[in-house]
Amino acid sequence: MRYLLQLLAIISSITIVHAQSEIDALRYSTPMSIGSARSSALGNATSAIGGEISTLNFNPAGLAQISISEFNISAGFNITNSKNNYLNSSTTSQKNSFQINNAGLAYVPKRSFSNIKSITVAGSYQRLNSFNYQIKANGVNSKSSYSDIYVEELNNNGADSTSAMNDYLFGASLAFESGIIGIIDNDYFVSYLNIPITQKYNITREGNHSEFAIGTGIAFNDQWMVGVSIGIPTINYEESFHI
Repeated sequence: MRYLLQLLAIISSITIVHAQSEIDALRYSTPMSIGSARSSALGNATSAIGGEISTLNFNPAGLAQISISEFNISAGFNITNSKNNYLNSSTTSQKNSFQINNAGLAYVPKRSFSNIKSITVAGSYQRLNSFNYQIKANGVNSKSSYSDIYVEELNNNGADSTSAMNDYLFGASLAFESGIIGIIDNDYFVSYLNIPITQKYNITREGNHSEFAIGTGIAFNDQWMVGVSIGIPTINYEESFHI
């Protein structure tokens, strides 16, 4: 009975949380394997031909072609540029970052085994994607401002001052409390911003998608190669938005 009550308590505490947008799903589901310097030089074809530690993440059987123990580390310098045009005003930005693309260790025992040509045990870190990016834009808007969207939302919903202050906490309520928009005749909202207005924003993105993996590859008499690996992906992403 005690275990049943504990199980019921756990089930009753489960809550469904939606914390990922379609943009996040696209970002995290499109890895671009950078791999080691050797793998990059071959267009990442080493996953098919083997003999390279970065195959651990995609085709661990290729580890069996590594003939001697080795350690490698590959670094890179990531340069991203963006150019934006907003209201006929062009803005460029650049973000640079140093990164470790691949690091791994492969161990090949020297002892011989019956009917087995070689055994390779390996562990590696590999960067699958880099999220470092920056976007800037600015311009002078002589027609409208974002406050117009808040005004339209409140007027379409028939909101009053109480609703405008409490029901739109991450949008119109902030604009209403700060005096950017106001209400006249107790039923009609207007914007107090003077046009033209200079608009600008700066989006900075940082983080990476990486994977730690361990595995082994075995070659049987130059005829068969088998491998197995376990990968542990990690995602680190941070975005800041300034206007």
